[in-house]
Formats: sequence, C-alpha cells, structure tokens
Amino acid sequence: STRATAMKDLKSDHEANTRVEHFNSLYEQRPSELYHSRRITSVDQIFAQQMKLNEDVICDADAEKLRRQQSKISQKARLEREGIVAGGDGRLRWQVD
Repeated sequence: STRATAMKDLKSDHEANTRVEHFNSLYEQRPSELYHSRRITSVDQIFAQQMKLNEDVICDADAEKLRRQQSKISQKARLEREGIVAGGDGRLRWQVD
C-alpha cells in the first residue's frame, strides 16, 4: 500500500487547487481591504495602549496602598515610642507600665 507523506497526498487535486486559489485571492487584496486590515491594526494598537495605561493605574494604586501601609506602620511605631498604644479597635490609649 502507498503511504501518504505530504499534505497534498491527503487531499484531492480539486481540494488542493481550491486552497491555492483561496490563498491567491487573499494575497491580492483590494486597497479597501488593506485599509481595513490597517485599521484593525490601529485598533489593536489603541487597545494595547489602553491596557498599558490600565496596568500603570494598577501599579500606581498598588504603590499607594504600600505607601499607606508603611505610613500606618511608622505611625504606630512612633506612637508606641511615645507611650501611646493603638488598640485593635483603632482607639489610642496611654500605655501604663
């Protein structure tokens, strides 16, 4: 028996010719279709820019969150050095030794 070794052996000649014609027609696009494909590319670029801006906003929000956490930690340490204890409920109490 003959074994298929290439894609063309797996398809009929008509099917292969149809695919070739299809690819040729895609290759010879009209200018309006080329404009449309460029427009899609520009939409993709705009989308990529928007995603970059969103990532920047998220990074800024994360940095702000870290800054606030560090501020709370340093405030708590300062209050403890001064003898004032911040309770779990957020109230400040004098520390009695």
